[in-house]
Order: sequence, then structure tokens, then C-alpha cells
Amino acid sequence: MSRRRLAAVAFFVVMAGMVGPAALAGDNHSDVFSFTTSSTGSRLITLHTAPTFAGSNVLSGSGNVSSTGGGVTQVTELAVTGANWTVTAQLCGPAGQFNATPVTLTAALTAGSTCTGQYANQFAGFDSSGNYLTNIDGSRVTAATAINNGGTAVAPFSTGVASTTASAPMSSPVTVLSTPESSNNSYSATYQTTTTVTVANVAQNATWVGYWVTTLQP
Repeated sequence: MSRRRLAAVAFFVVMAGMVGPAALAGDNHSDVFSFTTSSTGSRLITLHTAPTFAGSNVLSGSGNVSSTGGGVTQVTELAVTGANWTVTAQLCGPAGQFNATPVTLTAALTAGSTCTGQYANQFAGFDSSGNYLTNIDGSRVTAATAINNGGTAVAPFSTGVASTTASAPMSSPVTVLSTPESSNNSYSATYQTTTTVTVANVAQNATWVGYWVTTLQP
């Protein structure tokens, strides 16, 4: 064998040792990668209507007057962080009702609401001439609420489980819709309830004015 051929064989053996499986076995890399999600959506009252009454001659009946149409409360969530939220409904009197000069019927219908103070949770009553007569305290008004939609979810988000107060006096705000949720999840869902009211022991001919005020917390 010539010296030139021996040199070629030796070179081949050295290269095989450099690129063989043993050299590559420990050559791997681990790089962390991660991402963080947060909810920037909304939770809003998207429908709110007051209970409605038909005309009634209560003096010939029991003295109790019930709404013929229910007030609807609807909350819509859109990719929002979960929370224990509540919607309350409050019977509020017309603004200015109990000032030195009580408001007239015409003014009461457009005055807006007063939801704080001694006379907040009341209907104001007006005679046929539109003059203020008296009030009906919220302790004589009962709100009964039923769930229409307990939570329609939008995949892949979560939905809460709606609840309500079945029946309660309106001497203070009443819960018409609520649901517990986890702050670890995002929610997209719609919830809806209907509330009817009954006013007890009405024995005067009058037009009664109140404001139905719904509030979402938090």
C-alpha cells in the first residue's frame, strides 16, 4: 500500500468519529415560551323595562293591584372576567316629590327618580287634577321574579348559574338577577328575568307614579 493511500484512509476514520451518533446525542436545547390571557370585555344591563299596569277600578275589588306585564332585566357578558355580580331593582319616587311644593302629575312623569332619603321607596299618588295626594310605601309593594334565561353561553367561554329573589317587599332594593362566577375564568353569556309587582290595600282613586331603577353591581 502506498503512503498516499494510507493517509486517505486515516482521514476518513477521523471524520467518522466527529459526526457519528455519539457526538450528536447530547446536543438538544430547551427554550421556555409562554403567554398570558386577560379579559377586557364587558358585563352590561342590555335590556331593562318596568312592570306595566292596566287601568283598574280597585275600589270594587280586593284593593290589590298587580302588574299585567312584567319588568324585564337582561344582562349580557362578553369575554369578561368572572365576578359575583348582582342586579337590583328599586322603587323610586319622582324627584322633587317631597320638597316644600310637591311636584304635579305632569312633572312627576318626567322628573326622573329619587332613590335616596326617607321617601325613596314609594309611589306618589295624584288626583284627577294632577295635584299630589299621598304615597304608597314600598312595604306594601311585593316584587316576584322568575328566571327566563339562566345563562346562554358562547363557546368556549364559561356561563354562570343565574338566581333571583322569588318574592320580596320593595321597601328596599330587591335582587332580580345574580350569579356567582370564578375570577379565573372568562364569561360570555346572556341572562334574563321577569318581575311582576303587586300593590296591596289601595283604597283611593289616584294616578300612582314610581320609577323602576335597576342597578348592576359590581
